Amino acid sequence: MAITNNDRNVQYTRNLYSWKSIDDAITGSNAVKFANELYLPMPQGFIDDDTPASVSDTPSARTTDLIKNKEMITIAPHYHSNRAYMGYLQRARFPEITINTLRGLIGIATRKKSSCELPLAMEYIKTKATRKGQSLDEVFVMCLSGVLKFGKCTIVVDVDELNNSVHFVIQEARQFINWLEDPDTDETTMAVFQNVETVLSDYDSFETEEKVSYTAYIIGEDPEDNSISDAVVVCKYEDNSKIEKIVPNLQGVRFEKLPIVTIGSLENGNDCDPAPLSGVAEIAYTIYRKDADLTNAQYMTCNPMFCISGATGAVPTAYGSTVALVLENPAATAFFPATDTSALNHVKNDMVELKEEAKSFGATLLGPTNGAAESTETVKIRQGAQGATLVGVVQNVMKGIEDALKIAAQISGINPDDVYYSVPTDFSELSLSPQMLTALVGAWQAGIYSKESLIDMMIESGFVKGDVEAEMTRIFNEEPEYA
Repeated sequence: MAITNNDRNVQYTRNLYSWKSIDDAITGSNAVKFANELYLPMPQGFIDDDTPASVSDTPSARTTDLIKNKEMITIAPHYHSNRAYMGYLQRARFPEITINTLRGLIGIATRKKSSCELPLAMEYIKTKATRKGQSLDEVFVMCLSGVLKFGKCTIVVDVDELNNSVHFVIQEARQFINWLEDPDTDETTMAVFQNVETVLSDYDSFETEEKVSYTAYIIGEDPEDNSISDAVVVCKYEDNSKIEKIVPNLQGVRFEKLPIVTIGSLENGNDCDPAPLSGVAEIAYTIYRKDADLTNAQYMTCNPMFCISGATGAVPTAYGSTVALVLENPAATAFFPATDTSALNHVKNDMVELKEEAKSFGATLLGPTNGAAESTETVKIRQGAQGATLVGVVQNVMKGIEDALKIAAQISGINPDDVYYSVPTDFSELSLSPQMLTALVGAWQAGIYSKESLIDMMIESGFVKGDVEAEMTRIFNEEPEYA
């Protein structure tokens, strides 16, 4: 018996599409268009046009270029065997608002330095928390990104017996495929992760292929052989067979519980929480589909079909300023049909409204919107609501990292209460108007607060870069001498 890709938790299966759609939205236009009809359904009118897409075969001296272009079309993100749909897909523009929101949220959350207290024996984790040498602050960014994208991220505490150390392995939601919890204690008794890596082929020294493996962490009863263990057991599977079974330990100390910490957007635990960026991604796809219809309508109305009515005999197939049309039937008419574009403005306005709605889902833009100017009170309320969501996620990530550090301390023979990790969450900015700035300076001049407090507020608002002490030093050195 072995773990396979079919051994998935039902919550995992239900969230796969959502995770993929968010990931593609973050990756950008190419990933979205490679998915073809997954995000942009084919209009019914295109279904009958199933002629394979290709470059024109018109005789040309540049035959090599034509062949290259044909090959390039087949690997283009917008390629599709239906020629009408391929043009529809190529003209559509996907808005890159999801990745910008993610970058903005991470930038806001990492404006201030974290605080970490570790015993001397664990100090190395601050600068080398992963096997690749990433710092603890980089782990925070990876976990925050994972939770914002998928609503879930897992830290696995791994043991390096050779170097007598521990390190963290970050597993995103799509890698954590199955889990089991004790109904009485809610403790996780089994966790299964799927890992996909690129390796050299066994048959070709220059060919690569994807290799899928599974790692299961078990405590208590092993569901495979019904054996009972009072320590954590790690089993690795490849090609439908178990290749390794170990009991991780560090100088004889074993894990007391599964060395995993799952961080959620609402609360920490194995359940799949809502993805904070799902709303932004869904709006991005709605704009994408509307843009496809809009640009297709613009294309059709700007290039109307030429119509001939009542002609007999040979009907001309070419027209233009240098071609004369001679119709045998005096009653025949040639014309372009009138087009109605009144609905296009409604689509444009709807897309603008959707973009404004997308801004409200994230804290990327904490200042006034591009529309009408907002009152100071409105800005405060909106910033507070946006900041509250981000604060909750940051607090969950902060607690998750601290819990992982406690697990690392336990197997290192150190008191878990001796570790501490914290990230400042007072990152909600207030955009100062010139009037507000003038009022603040006036309040300082009236002696209501110190110059240091004024500088601190200006730094918080982005008007001054650096720290308070450095700015005070610069001001003192630049202060004029009075007679």
